[in-house]
Amino acid sequence: NVPSIIEKGGDWYAGIGTERSKGTKLFSLSGNIARTGVFEVPFGLTLRSLVEEIGGGVPNGNKLKALQPGGAMLGLIPASLVDQPIDFEGLVDIGSGVGSGGLVVIDESACLVDVACMLMSFAQDECCGKCLIGRLGTKQMLDILQDITSGRGQPGDIDLLTELGESMALGSLCPLGAGAPAPITSILNYFRDEIEAHI
Repeated sequence: NVPSIIEKGGDWYAGIGTERSKGTKLFSLSGNIARTGVFEVPFGLTLRSLVEEIGGGVPNGNKLKALQPGGAMLGLIPASLVDQPIDFEGLVDIGSGVGSGGLVVIDESACLVDVACMLMSFAQDECCGKCLIGRLGTKQMLDILQDITSGRGQPGDIDLLTELGESMALGSLCPLGAGAPAPITSILNYFRDEIEAHI
């Protein structure tokens, strides 16, 4: 954004976007979407416009199930909130964030418990291991999620995942450890019935 701001001025750039989120953002669209790629959009555009108009929508007649707009350490957004405008504060308010702009589109064919396992596996692999809660918390959450996906889930697993997530968010030394539970927390908030069905 810097060359355009230098050329046209800060007032010009501030005229793009919303009152609190100025300018534009690059989004890398991937997942179950017709048109993948990197697209620059103004803040204030809705997630629906980004997915349907720019990304061409969900292919093969499937329906949108969830979006992860900011990368692996941010919460998922259910299809019911697809009319949310893209801005820093608004996405945080619904349990996610702008983050890196790596927007992953998830359609109805996906199992969100499997998605949670994949994201926690990534977090566990990337954890530096310096703090106990980051190292063991990611491992414990992954173990619980793997038990749920393999049919060994227990009724208390949801409460344990919630408690571990809260502890990691408060006690981890780095953003990775603190952010690792966010996708799981959002799935528990918006798709709890899917986890309960597995258990």
